[in-house]
Amino acid sequence: LLFLLLVLSRLLKESSYEGRWVFGAGAMSFMFLVGLVLTEHAWKDVEIDWSKEKKLYRGVSQDMPLEKPKTYQCRIKVLDKEVLLYIPKDSLSASLEVGDEITAYIRMESPQNKEDFQAFDYARYLHRKGISGVAYVPADAWSKTDNGFQGSLKLKALKLRECVMEKHRQWGIGESQMPVLSAL
Repeated sequence: LLFLLLVLSRLLKESSYEGRWVFGAGAMSFMFLVGLVLTEHAWKDVEIDWSKEKKLYRGVSQDMPLEKPKTYQCRIKVLDKEVLLYIPKDSLSASLEVGDEITAYIRMESPQNKEDFQAFDYARYLHRKGISGVAYVPADAWSKTDNGFQGSLKLKALKLRECVMEKHRQWGIGESQMPVLSAL
């Protein structure tokens, strides 16, 4: 298609002004197909067949854990895939931060929906967010290693953001203003 676009471009330089739409249509078709191929590649990159049995996984925390009513939700990069781990609340899980390395002996699953077919399609939502797997981690099945904080620029920026957020919490900024401050 790129070759055809170049040939059309050459022909249109020699032809009249009335044929200008041909190049535009060819360029638009080319960009559409490139977007389609890149999107398909990104969707395939998220999919993985997880083992049916428990395995030992090692990964690095990609964001601050989100506090849920009974657990912490941690976004972890495992095997170059992002997964969500749900870890019960305790003193060790409360100390998790961006860049911490975690090992867990768990059974990873692909995101799935509940039986209610009229409910929100949570599995598709996670898939679009790039989440490949989900697992509940029992309290005795995981540990935080000393090898944390990989040197990627993204993790450094997230770590810096958390330091700034902690300073603002100390200064008395309300929790309702924190999401806006975090986005900035």
